[in-house]
Amino acid sequence: IGLIQLNRLDLSSNKIENFHSNSFNYLENLIILNLRNNRLRILDLNFLNKLSKIQDILLASQNIIFIDSYKNISTLKSISMRNNELT
Repeated sequence: IGLIQLNRLDLSSNKIENFHSNSFNYLENLIILNLRNNRLRILDLNFLNKLSKIQDILLASQNIIFIDSYKNISTLKSISMRNNELT
C-alpha cells in the first residue's frame, strides 16, 4: 500500500533466515533487491515470479547451500552470490 512504486529495496544485514514466497507480491516495480549479509540457507526463487521488472538481486554473504525452483526471468541482469556455501 504505497510500496507499489518502490523500485529498490535494501534488506541487507537484518539476520533474515527465510521469507515466504509471497513476501514481495506487491512490489511489482522492484528493480533492485538487496538481501546481502543475512542468514538465508535454502533459497526458493519462486518469489521472483511476481517481480516482473527485477534486474539485480544481491545475495552475497549468506549461508546459502541450496537454490530451488529457479525460473528464467527475462528482465534479470545479475545475481550476486559470492561468499556463500554453494558447491
